[in-house]
Amino acid sequence: MGIREFYDSVTFSKRERFGIVSLVIIFFIVLLIKWLQVYQAPKFDQFESALKASADSAMQLALSKVDTNTTKLDSAKSKSTEVEESFSVTKKKPKTKKIETFNIELNGATQEDLERLRGIGPTYAKRIIKFRNLLGGFVRKSQLQEVYGIDSANFHENLKNNVTINKSIVSKININTDSLKHLARHPYISWDLAKQILNYRKRNGDIVAIEELRLDLLNEDIYTKIAPYLKLDDN
Repeated sequence: MGIREFYDSVTFSKRERFGIVSLVIIFFIVLLIKWLQVYQAPKFDQFESALKASADSAMQLALSKVDTNTTKLDSAKSKSTEVEESFSVTKKKPKTKKIETFNIELNGATQEDLERLRGIGPTYAKRIIKFRNLLGGFVRKSQLQEVYGIDSANFHENLKNNVTINKSIVSKININTDSLKHLARHPYISWDLAKQILNYRKRNGDIVAIEELRLDLLNEDIYTKIAPYLKLDDN
């Protein structure tokens, strides 16, 4: 056997050398672990106990912090509740605004009287008086809705329950003596209707009952509106 062959037989390949080194390292690690378990066990026990004690202490400290914060929070909530209760006791209840009511008699009211009514300013007050003068006076509260600008809502909310009507001072038309022009001046009597009344009077003489007009000249609606403003003589 030559030297070359002998060298090859006693040497290892790179892979074999790596395997042997790995086995040696593992062997020494195992020995180290055994030695630590046998000779260093008390130290490990002490380290474990110290670690556990530290963990318990940290846990207790954290719990005490939580308890302290909870107590502070409860205290703050309690104070807040006391403040709210105190505020609710001392807080004044809002005053309910009272709507002043009046009892205005429409046929004798001045402009100033009418302006005291809620929803009635100078313009509406003047319109009410103008319409009242044309009519001769109001005979129904609902006639206020015939005044330009006064709608149903304003009438029912602000006027209906705050006005009264004295019918005894209403000025009436004498249908037996008044002229065509005077008859036609009334808001409920058109020019044509005034002429029909005059012609009826000429044909039949004096009217003895206002109901005659309902039978011969007027429909029920017109008659209901104008009858309170008609009279047969000057008494």
